[in-house]
Amino acid sequence: MFRTRMLGWLLLVGMLLGGACRPMAAAAEESAPIRIEADRMEASQKEESVVFSGKVEATQQGLVIQADEMTVFYERPPEAGATVAVNRQQVSRLTARGNVRINREGWIASGDALEYFSEKRQVILTGHTTVFQKDNKVTGERIILYLDEGRSVVEREGTGGERVKGVFFPGNGK
Repeated sequence: MFRTRMLGWLLLVGMLLGGACRPMAAAAEESAPIRIEADRMEASQKEESVVFSGKVEATQQGLVIQADEMTVFYERPPEAGATVAVNRQQVSRLTARGNVRINREGWIASGDALEYFSEKRQVILTGHTTVFQKDNKVTGERIILYLDEGRSVVEREGTGGERVKGVFFPGNGK
């Protein structure tokens, strides 16, 4: 019973960023607008990126990502002479650095850095990562979320890093 609860809890970590456990809701979220606020924004057509810095907050429906800096990498639009345009079809990768915090439906994750790969639909949260849901807590150096599979992996870096730790309170997940 405990193992089933723990595995279910870890699978729900994947839902934190829109995993495939709820395909209809995930599809609706993907088409919802992404709103980003920051102290500064710098776009580079040459680098095909937009850098947001200073108290960055990105929101999409119930998902909130906060960081010191966020960079959105995009694929160049196919039409010649097109200006910088960032939308969900063109975003290829997103990175966030410094005091990364993700909040969604009562789930909170934090770490030093985040990378999102849109083609793989994979999120990697690194650097002293922690995921909370009520009193339940999982920590590790790296969390990989496979969004389409509804699967997550929590691991330590190398052999000298901190071991993965979990504290679960049966009955609190209700």
